[in-house]
Amino acid sequence: MAVTKILPIRSTIQRSVNYICNLAKTDGNLLIHSEHCVPQMAGQVFHHHLNKCRAGGNTIGRHLIQSFAPNEVDPATAHEIGKRLAEEILGGRYAYVLATHVDRGHIHNHFVWGAADMVSHKRYRSNKGTYHEIRNISDRLCKEQNLSVIIPQGVGKSYAEWEADKQGTSWKSQLKTVIDKIVTSSASFEDFIKQMGEQGYTIKRGKHIAFKAPDQDRFTRAKRLGTEYTEEEIKSRIAKVVSLKEQKALAEKEKSKQPPQAPQQQQKAPIQKEQSQKPTPTQKPSPKPPPLEGIALWERIIRRADTAEIYNLMQKQGGYQHFVDLMTESRIAHETIDNGIKANEQRISAWGYLRKNITDLNRTRKVYNEYKVLQKSTKFLAKRTANKFYEKHESEILTHERALRDLKDYKRPLFTIKEIDEEIAKGKNANMENAKAYRLAKAEHTRFTTVHRTLFTVNKDHKPKAPQRQIQRSRDDGLTV
Repeated sequence: MAVTKILPIRSTIQRSVNYICNLAKTDGNLLIHSEHCVPQMAGQVFHHHLNKCRAGGNTIGRHLIQSFAPNEVDPATAHEIGKRLAEEILGGRYAYVLATHVDRGHIHNHFVWGAADMVSHKRYRSNKGTYHEIRNISDRLCKEQNLSVIIPQGVGKSYAEWEADKQGTSWKSQLKTVIDKIVTSSASFEDFIKQMGEQGYTIKRGKHIAFKAPDQDRFTRAKRLGTEYTEEEIKSRIAKVVSLKEQKALAEKEKSKQPPQAPQQQQKAPIQKEQSQKPTPTQKPSPKPPPLEGIALWERIIRRADTAEIYNLMQKQGGYQHFVDLMTESRIAHETIDNGIKANEQRISAWGYLRKNITDLNRTRKVYNEYKVLQKSTKFLAKRTANKFYEKHESEILTHERALRDLKDYKRPLFTIKEIDEEIAKGKNANMENAKAYRLAKAEHTRFTTVHRTLFTVNKDHKPKAPQRQIQRSRDDGLTV
């Protein structure tokens, strides 16, 4: 599913429209759509309707970001989803601009609309209810395009359990930490059970494996920790760890068999005579460093000792409001990357959930087919035999039926495990690149906020005050302004 995030706009709204309508980001204006306005005049239209609203709040518009996972959707489909989303959440009552960006590793939609309702002249209210409505509509539109699957969220938590899990002090979080640590050092599942016992845990094996810490009152089933902690998944994780260790040992063994190479003699570099620092007629003077721009320029400005000089330099660069607009663009940039990372994580989780279902389906198919044959049999006492078979293999049969329900909407033939692993690897590699870009964008925004603290104080202290109306009394009983 696509990930959505909504941001308030409290300064120049036309600058936000210009940012999302960048030619380089929107495939040459082919992926821009607007309603009740044109992008070039959107700011004036928004303010025209806003002036008709009753006073309340300083938010003049909203900026919504809808991000898709890499390689999940093409630009035309994403743009069409964005138009349908805007129609449903705004209902034709707000002027808006929609732009689909293709410049990053993931496709994403930007929506900018004015806060004024053109019909009732009321302000748009953004809260948890409206945000959940936007997210639900977005999920439904994505599901209609078969972009990804809905992942079950599992059993809910009480506030006390959630707080303990957040701090890492709950029994479940401690058990997950111990399992993750022991899986990496286990040679087999039996070795894993042995090491868990050495850590003080009591193990109960049956239909579902469960663990109990020394001071814990009740057992905790491993399957309740998540899909990666069922008995089958733990065995699979241990097998992968053992396989990687064997491959690494084999590679080191092959490397040790190779004959050692003779060390190459280092050639001494010829000693050059020290040249004069003055350039010769044939030498060109070193080029001047490029002028500072962006956040580096503003950091240079606030280093001045005199606040009046800082204010004058700030005015030459466009003023305080221009800096705030640049800082807002920086925030939108790193928020967009963060949204893309979350969308990709959801896509990876969806692939993982699909992989689990296909694995369960293949693992339990033989037992389930035998059960179906017994159910359809007309032989004497066949029903009793089928009931006994069900009691013996209840877990496998229920697992197979659940996998069938979850996979019924998927096109046939299903993906192979190899294809799913390749898609998961692509998603993880894309997130590694996105994480680097996010750290850089976040660091730049942090620099903007640091500079903003100084400029806000300087602008407050040195900004000329607006002239006040002077009221003078005349000799006649009236007042003159």
